[in-house]
Order: sequence, then C-alpha cells, then structure tokens
Amino acid sequence: MQQADPKELFRKRVRRLRKAAKLSLEEAAERGGLDYNYWGEIERGNSEPGLEYVFRIAKGPLPDFRWWVSLKSGASAHC
Repeated sequence: MQQADPKELFRKRVRRLRKAAKLSLEEAAERGGLDYNYWGEIERGNSEPGLEYVFRIAKGPLPDFRWWVSLKSGASAHC
C-alpha cells in the first residue's frame, strides 16, 4: 500500500480549511501574514513552505492547525 505524500496532504488541508472558513485566498494570506500569490502557490503544490510559514498559517486564519503550535515547552506530545 502506497503512503500518502505529506506535502500533498498539507496542501489539500490548507485549501480545505481555508474554504471551510469561507476565506478568499487574499483574506487568508493577509491574516497569516503571507503574500496571496505565495499562499496560492502553496495550495497548488508549486511551493513548499518552510517551517516559519507553516507556523504563520497555523497561527493565523486556519484554527484547526493551531493545536500543534500551542504545545507548551516541555509538554509531552504523543504521536
């Protein structure tokens, strides 16, 4: 069985969560502190965001991503 590509899963989740929040590309990008062209590149899979940008997306317009950036230092996280 072939495993799903994590980059593809991330891209699709970003788009799905943005649409579920009823945000345009421009609104989501502005709230996340990103250029809307870059956000679009991420959603289309044409760009792979670095960790800094993943955190911007998570802390900004897509609250379903916030859970993993809110872990406190030293907190135990079970995966």
